Amino acid sequence: MSKVSVVLVVAVTMGFAVSCARKASQDDLNKVCAHKMSLQQAGQPESAATDPIAAVAEKFQRQAQEADTAKQDELARLDEECAAAAETLASDEDKAKATADCEAKRNALLAEFAKQAQQLASDKETAIAEATEAKALADKAATEKAANELMACVDLLVKARTSAAKADCQIKAATLEAFGQCK
Repeated sequence: MSKVSVVLVVAVTMGFAVSCARKASQDDLNKVCAHKMSLQQAGQPESAATDPIAAVAEKFQRQAQEADTAKQDELARLDEECAAAAETLASDEDKAKATADCEAKRNALLAEFAKQAQQLASDKETAIAEATEAKALADKAATEKAANELMACVDLLVKARTSAAKADCQIKAATLEAFGQCK
């Protein structure tokens, strides 16, 4: 036999052996692709995105604390102002009038801050609803993207006629490097 004949016989035999190798099942291909995606994610973790709902809640908590501090400062300033004004007055009638005036200013100030707190609560509720909707849309998009990537991966493995032995090796791979070395 000539050298060319031997090479040709070996090539045909190898092609026949490869085509006769047991192919991986659809379930195994799904497992291979899911495992590959988890290895890729572990190798390149995405930066942790902040929870938009928690970010909104934190923002409004900070604003509520700032509003409360401003309220306490304004009330303290008003109390000092009223106390200073009361000291300068001589008659009990003038002091009573000044106290009533200060009490009216205090009540107006408290009403204004209550209105601001109510508006802040309403704004917070609206912002949390918007953040919840945005998070749901982002989660849905991420789920759809992962499903599409999984389907594309499985399609590639089907077209490559992945063998059961290779699929088993890839499913058991502990690293992405080991995954790529499976034959």
